[in-house]
Amino acid sequence: MHSTLLRSLSRSDYLITITQHDKLALMRRPAPTIPLSRDALTVLHKRYEVLSILNDLMIGIWFITGSILFLFPSLTQSGAWVFVFGSLQFMLRPTIRLARHLHLQAVGNPQRLASSNDF
Repeated sequence: MHSTLLRSLSRSDYLITITQHDKLALMRRPAPTIPLSRDALTVLHKRYEVLSILNDLMIGIWFITGSILFLFPSLTQSGAWVFVFGSLQFMLRPTIRLARHLHLQAVGNPQRLASSNDF
């Protein structure tokens, strides 16, 4: 037997041998990708861009509302909570960017990742 032998599974009709070379070849295999046309990639990119714009718009609405509520002493606590909601929504921005990055990576277009503008 070879020294690179990791594991042998024997059955009554066959013998399967996995060597170190086989294991390394499996580890080097690229992740499966789903190829998309240029138009489909453009649509995908635009959808994430619109989602990001809507998120930024909602953040602005939260902070304007919180600022207005802070003008009235009786609504200061409500204004603080609105600021908290707006701050939490700020966390969606990197989540959207990460989702876009992973989605474009899954469709196998690293050039599009490098050339597209972050939003």
